[in-house]
Amino acid sequence: MLKGRFWIGFVGVFGFLFIFNWLVHGVFLKGLYAQSPNVWRTDADMRGLFHWLALSQIIFSFIFCLIFTKGYENRGTAEGVRYGFLIGALFVPMNLGWYAILPIPITLVFAWIMTVLVEYTLAGMILAVIYKTPEAVAKPSPSSDETQPLP
Repeated sequence: MLKGRFWIGFVGVFGFLFIFNWLVHGVFLKGLYAQSPNVWRTDADMRGLFHWLALSQIIFSFIFCLIFTKGYENRGTAEGVRYGFLIGALFVPMNLGWYAILPIPITLVFAWIMTVLVEYTLAGMILAVIYKTPEAVAKPSPSSDETQPLP
């Protein structure tokens, strides 16, 4: 059963991904997309299909959070950073493949690669912060002096 933290994490990840993608693709990379206008839909077409874009983000966010919870070890923010980076790394070969398929600038592909690595690393960090329990924050790990008996 999916608990409260899952749903809070899902909303947090979805909100972050939605805003991040809008900023990256709708603002920062707009000039790179303009270099290959025949490849992309018009703005009017995109607005008409916006519900599909939102649905894809909802589904991705749900699965992203579900996979994280199945392997969650309560190791803090670093766990989320590692998880998010590895998920982002899964997209690197796919983005390279798009260069072979679509007539797009290689700079756009490299921008996509950097974007997914940063985007999913941050999303994983957000999820880890939401999932972190108070014990994980307050418990320091024992030092080697504390675990060895005195001579």
